This record gives sequence, structure tokens and C-alpha cells, in this order.
Amino acid sequence: VFAREFKGQCFCGNGSDYAKHGVAMGCDCCGDNVGASRFCAWEAGASAPGCDGSGSDHSAFLGCYANRKNDRALPVQVPGKGHTVMECEQACEAMGMSRFAREWKGQCFCGNESHDYTKHGRETGCDCCGDNVGGNKMCVYVNGNMNR
Repeated sequence: VFAREFKGQCFCGNGSDYAKHGVAMGCDCCGDNVGASRFCAWEAGASAPGCDGSGSDHSAFLGCYANRKNDRALPVQVPGKGHTVMECEQACEAMGMSRFAREWKGQCFCGNESHDYTKHGRETGCDCCGDNVGGNKMCVYVNGNMNR
């Protein structure tokens, strides 16, 4: 696991206790200043389950999380279903959204740093690039194109 904090400080570790102080909002993970008393963590080499190279080359996989139909973690839905990871990434990027997720049968949802994609907790068994990600499960990414 590696993390950026404050004004580009970098930290590394082997454990999974990086979330022990909870989730922070308002982080600018790729900016000059992540924010005071907060950090952005990534798993080195993490890839989305089920993607085998068919996901996104430039957007980091943040994890598999629960979602609820009447309380979406990422509030903006791209119309239709059957979207690939790349199509979802591009649609959300066109709307200026830095977070995106695939759910169920290729539904696509978008949001920004201010939206807590973790609010319903982690999930397991997501098939992030498959025909069916899983019911009420979403594979969440941060768009690597947004700060280029």
C-alpha cells in the first residue's frame, strides 16, 4: 500500500490498517496539497477483479463497494446499461466527474471527491469487467485522465 499526504509526502506499508482513522472527505489526491491530516491510499498493482487487462490503463481501481438503489454512493447515473469500464470512464470524464463505478449489468455512476463511495461498506465477489458486476455492488475507480 502506498499513500500521498499533505503536500506530496509519500508513505508505504504492507498492512491494511490505513483506514483505522476512517474515511476523510475533500482530499485532492493528485493535486499539490492532498489536505491537512488526510491521505490518499492505493494498493500497488491492484487490478479490478475479472478485468484481466480489459479495464482501464490509467484509472486506479479503488475497490468493490456496496451500493443502494435509493441512496446511491455516486449520484450521477449515465443512461443505459452494458457500459464497459472505458465507456463509463469516458462518460464521467466528459461530465467533469473524477470518480466512476460500474454496477450490476454495466450501469455507470459518476461522482467527485465529495461523494463517499464507501458509505455502504466494502463488498466482495465483484466481477468488475464482466457482464454482471453483481447486484448492489459497484467497482469504483478514480479517473486518471482528470489531472493530466
